[in-house]
Amino acid sequence: MPAMARFFTTFRLSPDQVALAFPLVHAAVPVVDLRAWQDFMQATVAAAEQPTVGALGLRHEGGYLCGLIVYRKQRDLRHGMTLVVDLFVALDVVSEGAAAQALLHAAEAMARDLGCAAVHIRLNADWQSLTDHISSYGYGADAQILAKPLQPAPPSH
Repeated sequence: MPAMARFFTTFRLSPDQVALAFPLVHAAVPVVDLRAWQDFMQATVAAAEQPTVGALGLRHEGGYLCGLIVYRKQRDLRHGMTLVVDLFVALDVVSEGAAAQALLHAAEAMARDLGCAAVHIRLNADWQSLTDHISSYGYGADAQILAKPLQPAPPSH
């Protein structure tokens, strides 16, 4: 039986849709709770009138939210103006690959509209399946992000 064609639509995430997107965020970053997500997104969606920062949601033809990117435009030493995708989540129960492809197309279209020369996508290190999908569209390792959580500085007297 041939696979059914998938139809997705993207939309700009508005302030009242931030909580709706939380299940996707929690699937991607389980250590983030709803309050932290809302705090993080407050500045992003508040700047919605600026096209250089924001979030795009992805809906399946059935209407459910199955993907999300959080992006910002920034200057990169090697690539010049770049669309940086800090969060990329594609979770479609039928076809993760089709959802990832739809999000990639949306990110690339946004990058072109903003005059960017490249797209950088940050993925969780343990999301091999999504990494494989994105790599199949010409994306590859360009840099490595090393992170170290810091303890708060002791109060000075």
